[in-house]
Amino acid sequence: MWAKLIREEEGQYIDRFSGKKVNMLIAENFVATPSQDINYWYEFQSEEEAMKFFGLVKENDVPERTTDIPEHILLQLSISSYNLIERTVYWCGDISATDEYFRIDLLVKHQNHPELDKWIYTYVDRKTTIQHPQTGELVNEYEFFLTLADMMPLLEVIKQGIQKADIDGTINRRLYNE
Repeated sequence: MWAKLIREEEGQYIDRFSGKKVNMLIAENFVATPSQDINYWYEFQSEEEAMKFFGLVKENDVPERTTDIPEHILLQLSISSYNLIERTVYWCGDISATDEYFRIDLLVKHQNHPELDKWIYTYVDRKTTIQHPQTGELVNEYEFFLTLADMMPLLEVIKQGIQKADIDGTINRRLYNE
């Protein structure tokens, strides 16, 4: 099955990170517009897998998730400040993966600004290319991070993924809708 998240449209799902109602389109077969636009459609084995990837729960199943610092932290990392506010990312092992992507869920805490604290996610997929940090050539992002995972401990790979998401603006987009 294929799924696409539409955050701008209210639907039957709740985004765990924003608490807002969103819509997820589901198609049993490959989907493309007449111009063959397949942007943001991802292949999944089930609706539950798609919901986990996008960070959704059904409207009636909203779990309590606080922004308190979790007990079992596997990685704590300072990231760039935002409007002079120091920020720290916490990763507690929340990860999901398939042959097409892997995704990590993070808690971002803001020093002296708890109203900005939020759970977010970042992911790596086969559809994205990035510049190799050493050679400068374009490489598949998913394959690049799999190669890293073969060369170093998983925590180091997660750390590098978080740092990349900080540098390329993904974290700010998820936190502040930039």
